[in-house]
Parts: sequence; structure tokens; C-alpha cells
Amino acid sequence: MTGSLSVPGKTRHSRILGLGIYRPERVVSSAELAPRLGLDEAWILKRSGIRNRRFAAPEETLTMMAEAAAGKALAAAGVTAPDVGCVIVATMSHLTQMPSLAS
Repeated sequence: MTGSLSVPGKTRHSRILGLGIYRPERVVSSAELAPRLGLDEAWILKRSGIRNRRFAAPEETLTMMAEAAAGKALAAAGVTAPDVGCVIVATMSHLTQMPSLAS
């Protein structure tokens, strides 16, 4: 969450007040993934450094994950939704082309 300092006659400065994240429940190891890709676990680890990653279940939608992360960010910042001036959403996936998840 970002916030701004509201002082009459002064420049407004934005800052990060709180962060929120969501990680899907299912942990998938490189050992589990390697056979499906026809690769060796050590090969994946050497080239990517990744031992585990998270896979979202069908009920873990982008919207649900974003909502959970936003709630954590609001709590960490100690603010409510009307206090927020900007929301930034980062994802490698998309729900649909339009509207965007950030909307």
C-alpha cells in the first residue's frame, strides 16, 4: 500500500506503508517436476536455483489471491481501503485480457 504526506503548501511524497503477499498452498518441488519435463532435478536446480515453487489450486483464483494479499497489506500499513491512493498488482498470469486484475 502506498500513502502520501498531506501537508498544506508542501510537496506530497508517496511511500510504501505495507506489503501483502499470497502464496498458493501447493508446494511443488523440482524433484516432482523433473520427470514431467524429462529433466534431472539437479539440472533444474543448477540452472534456476529453484528447489520449490507454488502451484495454485483451481479455487485459488487470481482475484482471491489478490484480495488476500491486499488485506494483508492494509493490515500491515494500518490503513483502510479509502486511505489508499494507488494499488500495484504483479502477476505472471492473467484472469482475462480485460479488465485487468489491478482494476
